[in-house]
Amino acid sequence: MDGGEKKLIEMAVQLAARLPTEMIDIVNRAILQSPGVSSPQARTRIAQDIPHPYYRDIANDFLNCWQKCAQQLSPKDVSLCLLTAGRSPISIAIGRRGFLEENLSGSAKAEARAGAVVE
Repeated sequence: MDGGEKKLIEMAVQLAARLPTEMIDIVNRAILQSPGVSSPQARTRIAQDIPHPYYRDIANDFLNCWQKCAQQLSPKDVSLCLLTAGRSPISIAIGRRGFLEENLSGSAKAEARAGAVVE
């Protein structure tokens, strides 16, 4: 495993910690239906199927990581990486801690995000 693959795995754990399970499934399907890393098909599916801009952004960050760091991996490999990360105890623990830090901190960023959800 090279450094790019490790980076993708780390990004998958972070993504899985921040996305609700149904959003992970949407990203996973978009990746599996994509012919490859350079195809815009996955981004189009994410834009169509994920309504919240924050979730779309972090999903697209994951696709960017795939394209920049691990383009040798097939969509099936990347899908497996994301699904495994989504079910790992580490991503679940990070997600809970991250949710509390991001949403209950009282920071301007957290308040702006909360406003975007409410609107």
